[in-house]
Amino acid sequence: MLLFIEEYSRELEDWQRDILTMMREEMLYFWPQLETKIMNEGWASFRKGALNM
Repeated sequence: MLLFIEEYSRELEDWQRDILTMMREEMLYFWPQLETKIMNEGWASFRKGALNM
């Protein structure tokens, strides 16, 4: 979504596009870490449930 706004918005100035670019690059950098965290929490919950049986 940020890429679309960055590329097609007629209202943004260059410095605003630069900020959107930086935000998008940071999001893409941290996204795999967020997915890993979610996966690890899921396995921890599963394991805890399996041990309580």
